[in-house]
Amino acid sequence: MAQPTTSKSQPIDELRRRYDDLNNKRVAAETRLDQTQKALEQLKTEAQEQWGTSDLAELQKKLAKQQADNDSLRQSYEASLAQIETSLKEIETNTSKQK
Repeated sequence: MAQPTTSKSQPIDELRRRYDDLNNKRVAAETRLDQTQKALEQLKTEAQEQWGTSDLAELQKKLAKQQADNDSLRQSYEASLAQIETSLKEIETNTSKQK
């Protein structure tokens, strides 16, 4: 048996409009999901080719190691520069004393 129409009922045109809006949002969400999944697969392929893995945990470990290696190299470079500066100051001091 059909429900009686109440003052809260919406006209069929309004219901169709709501359905169309929701359907459009569903289609847009599915499109974004498909595009995102394709992008993820492309990134996984690139990671596999470049880093030998597409596993996020492994990539994070590799990144942490590279960052540690870079920091070590930077510290070594900084120490070398400090040593060069010290040597230059000694040379300048010796040169100015000889004059």
